[in-house]
Amino acid sequence: YKTVSLASRKQVPFGIAQLGRAFRNEIAPRNFLFRVREFTQMEIEYFVHPDKLNECELPKQLLELEVAVLTADAQEKKTDAAVLSFSEMIDKKIIGTKWHAYWLAECVYWLQSLGLKKTSMRLRQHVSGELSHYSRETWDVEFDYGEWGWKELLGVANRGDYDITQHAKGSGKDMSLYDEASKQKFVPVVIEPSGGIDRIFLALLVDAFEEKPDKEGVRNVLHLHPEIAPVTVAVFPLMKKDGLAEKGRAVFEELRKHFVCEYDESGSIGRRYA
Repeated sequence: YKTVSLASRKQVPFGIAQLGRAFRNEIAPRNFLFRVREFTQMEIEYFVHPDKLNECELPKQLLELEVAVLTADAQEKKTDAAVLSFSEMIDKKIIGTKWHAYWLAECVYWLQSLGLKKTSMRLRQHVSGELSHYSRETWDVEFDYGEWGWKELLGVANRGDYDITQHAKGSGKDMSLYDEASKQKFVPVVIEPSGGIDRIFLALLVDAFEEKPDKEGVRNVLHLHPEIAPVTVAVFPLMKKDGLAEKGRAVFEELRKHFVCEYDESGSIGRRYA
């Protein structure tokens, strides 16, 4: 924090992103990648002026983004999630601040860009009884794992000034910043998106998997989004004669300049159509 605040000339907002291995004393690992003792964690600590938590203009693509929303009030009343746009959530003050809404929207937009279906995701607000001691407001991006039910993929928390004040208290150093406009010191508020890559990877596999009936029984198909598919384009000439193989190779050579491609002229026509 101290190094980055100096590098950014102590101007907020600014963020610190990190990714690494994390370890947990998990008593009963289960559900494949969902609950494990060792996993890859990613997070962003985004520092905002406490008086400017609503000074954030969301781009149109985020404002119009729709997602199922389960508020704390809906959970207490045991009502279903409602599909809302982020514009509606901001206008109705469902999410406490615009910066919090921004990072929630970015998380949902990113997950959808990787191929997760809108119907498989929802936002769930933490009820008062489950809020962490440091949290002013927390929302989870949850995924429907089918037989496991709705489980957390990512969390976005308004951590207030808890982290910096605790570091300042423990180190005995002043970690506040100076606001040139007001000529006063302030302690930034932290908005923290965080999540495990393993769970996201598992969710992408679950959402992309299909058991497709065919003449031989059931064929397993993985509908990976082009954003994460290991191969973007494949070229399969239907026959080698009449120069089709050469034309197919020429198309492949042109495509490989822009995409990760495969070329295969072997095997039967049926296999290539499959």
